[in-house]
Amino acid sequence: MPVYIEKAPISNSDLIHITDTANNFSSDNVEGALAEVGNKLTDTVQTDSDGNSTIKGAHYTNVFDYTQAISDYYASNYDANGDVIITSRVGSCYSEYIPVKQGDAYIAHNALGGLTDRAMAIIFNANKKGIRRMMPTAEWDNRCYFTIADANAAYMIVNLNIAFTETISQLMVISGTVWPFSYIAHGITHYDNFILKPEANEIEVVLPKYIYGIKGEECRVYNRGVIKCVDPSHYYIYRDSGQTNVRYSYFPTTTAVSNQGGKKLTVKDQITGKIIAAKTSSSGLYITDPATKSNPLSVKNILVIGDSTTDSDTWVDEFGRRLTGAGGSPAGYEWTNYNFIGTNTDGTYNHEGRSGWTFEDFAYAPDDATHGRSEVTTNPFWNSGTASLDFAKYMTDNSFSGDIDYCVILLGWNDGLSLARTATTVGETAELFIDALHADYPNCKVLLCGINTSSPYPFNGTTLIPPYSLNKYALELAKVYDALASDATYSTFVKYVPVTACFDAEYGMQHSNVVANARTAETIRTCTDLIHPGASGYLQIADIVLATFLTLV
Repeated sequence: MPVYIEKAPISNSDLIHITDTANNFSSDNVEGALAEVGNKLTDTVQTDSDGNSTIKGAHYTNVFDYTQAISDYYASNYDANGDVIITSRVGSCYSEYIPVKQGDAYIAHNALGGLTDRAMAIIFNANKKGIRRMMPTAEWDNRCYFTIADANAAYMIVNLNIAFTETISQLMVISGTVWPFSYIAHGITHYDNFILKPEANEIEVVLPKYIYGIKGEECRVYNRGVIKCVDPSHYYIYRDSGQTNVRYSYFPTTTAVSNQGGKKLTVKDQITGKIIAAKTSSSGLYITDPATKSNPLSVKNILVIGDSTTDSDTWVDEFGRRLTGAGGSPAGYEWTNYNFIGTNTDGTYNHEGRSGWTFEDFAYAPDDATHGRSEVTTNPFWNSGTASLDFAKYMTDNSFSGDIDYCVILLGWNDGLSLARTATTVGETAELFIDALHADYPNCKVLLCGINTSSPYPFNGTTLIPPYSLNKYALELAKVYDALASDATYSTFVKYVPVTACFDAEYGMQHSNVVANARTAETIRTCTDLIHPGASGYLQIADIVLATFLTLV
């Protein structure tokens, strides 16, 4: 739905004109116009049977696969044999062969800026021989609709412009006749490029199968950890039938007492009140009473593996203190037969936290050319003699007695940041690593932790990574890890630890207060580290890990 706003910014005192050409709607009244636009927007959203919101396939599908696109070239024509001619042009790209058939309709921006010597698309037969070169015309100004007319059409290549977009992954070739309801227009002469806004097809409720709590202690799930969008405060959020607090939701209990069944979390548009996304957790809140647990009769080894979040020692020391120590707040359980093993001995409790390390650094040979980081020259779990992971050798080499009874893994940030791995790929690495551990120690219980979300406050630093990109990755990884732990292959010995859902990113990250402006003494909160928690955030991670751990003992 192309919506044009002819004056910005919008306020109720502004006289603007809003036109929705696809739905024949026009208004000079701001509130009425926005309400109508909201109605049209939500008409493109439906709810699946499991409560997840998706975009109706009948409205549009992006057929452009940016991972297969070729940059700085375009398909200019085809020769006498029908073979495509590729020409160099910085700022352009062309798609791979996209399957088509007669009658298919598409919309794409005029990638080449209206220059008539450059094709918008080239149509090919089943043998990938060119049969038609589709050229820009006046009718394609801002409305780049085209239909495949040839009966023998089987493929097309579309040329797109990457010079005026933020990233090639946002480019679109839409299957259908309806424009996406959310897009960013980039003017090139009198043509528009449009790219998909991050939220247009990505807002999603991501609920873990289980939330774990400790009887008598605070147990909260934070909106930023379960709703994949730029800012959850822009929406009405409901738990079952009641609206939740703007910061936390789902189980906003301060003193968890008993188990609660699965609940539905719903995200609604503030203008129309219509549902944008919703999901019901399959199981719900699981509360453990520590009074029903006790010190094991024999020594049990706990191996904690992680990156710089673990290398800081803070959350591991608090987890260990609560489990084995006496006194403090909350008071320790004094279960002294739990023993923390690891070669990182900087803190009170040993572990294998290594700053900058990825899951791949722990899962593959240190000299593997295709996995992990080149600067990593050792792997404590790698047996070079057998070219495989060998946890029994790790125990022997470090003179650790007994078995690995519990393994807590908090990894994933660096796989996404340093290696640009997707959440799915990280999940595959996790499976490989856990498979090897399970083969050596089949009785070992694995706690696979989600990663913390990032602060919503302005970043007061030099390297800027949009918090939405970080949180999107964190929630995607949470889905992958939760699915792994729920899979029948792993569910008997792997638990997902819902750090992502239960971490307070607003107050658990590193912050500083700075003066808001030169005319006031008031300060604003800014974020000083987008990845690493502050002191209270580390303690939260320890609490979440402990609540999950108690379900296993």
